[in-house]
Amino acid sequence: MLLDVQDLNQTQRFDDFIASSPYANLLQTRAWAQVKAGWDSHYFYHETDGEIDATLSVLSIMDSRFGARLYYAPRGPVCDLNRIDVVSELIAEAEEFARANEGFLLRVDPGVPDDEKLRETYAQAGYPIQRDDANTTQPLMSLVLDINGRDPEQLLADLSKNTRKNVRKSYRLGVTNRVGGREDLPEFYRLFEMMNQHHGISYRPYSYFERLYDAFEDHVRLSFSMYEGKAITTSFLVTFNDTANALYGADSHEFQIGQSYQINYEEISYAAEQSCRFYDMGGIFHTDEDNGLYHFKRKFTENNVIHWIGNIDRVINAETYERFRELTGRKEH
Repeated sequence: MLLDVQDLNQTQRFDDFIASSPYANLLQTRAWAQVKAGWDSHYFYHETDGEIDATLSVLSIMDSRFGARLYYAPRGPVCDLNRIDVVSELIAEAEEFARANEGFLLRVDPGVPDDEKLRETYAQAGYPIQRDDANTTQPLMSLVLDINGRDPEQLLADLSKNTRKNVRKSYRLGVTNRVGGREDLPEFYRLFEMMNQHHGISYRPYSYFERLYDAFEDHVRLSFSMYEGKAITTSFLVTFNDTANALYGADSHEFQIGQSYQINYEEISYAAEQSCRFYDMGGIFHTDEDNGLYHFKRKFTENNVIHWIGNIDRVINAETYERFRELTGRKEH
């Protein structure tokens, strides 16, 4: 069923289900839609005996290159993917809605580790799941630390010798941690902008982080590594259910005193203290030896690479879909 967001009672039931579901994630919340400027949001749910037991949050945007809309359900649906009858019902309803509202594609990429048998089951049911590294909206791999009840001291002890050395060095050299609030967003963005300009890559506007903070205000931890009274590293962390999501980080690159090691250890310690099960450092596209991001993230995640199951692409306009793939596909892996 399509959620009527004007129905406050039903909307609350929808939000409550996601907040309590073990299958939920940050990107399937209605709050996430507040972050995505320019996108519209559509919510579908399934009930059994009058109780919501599955949801699918879908974002859509008009692609001016094609004059048609892309519909995308990031890390959905919120339910056990083995309940293929329920999942197919949700996807079919969302696909019908997209078809009736200028859509050329409905893409669903479940937040579920890869499972060959499950992919075969979905293919047999008419919902093939593709694992094409060049044509996926979310990376097909993430680095995630399983905290598994460990306290900060044990987590530090379990880091590699070199990583522990860099964490301890930062404190010894006078690096401290400071947790800020919304008023510190300009300082966060100063470091974020500095880092991206240093690497010569594009980056999100300041307004995006204002929306992100406001959408998850009660779950945001905005922290800084301080040295000689100055912020030199920062982290934007959002906790949801049992996961601490390290969404953004930045380093001024002015010093080499272990500050990036320290701030990640501080965030992991916070996650453990909040009884989070996982510390998610986000996606990677490959684990090649030249991938510096992978090499850094694996130091804090015990090299725990999660391989995601892939995309369910429901193609509404085949010609437009092929053009979309050509324009958005990654050329290097």
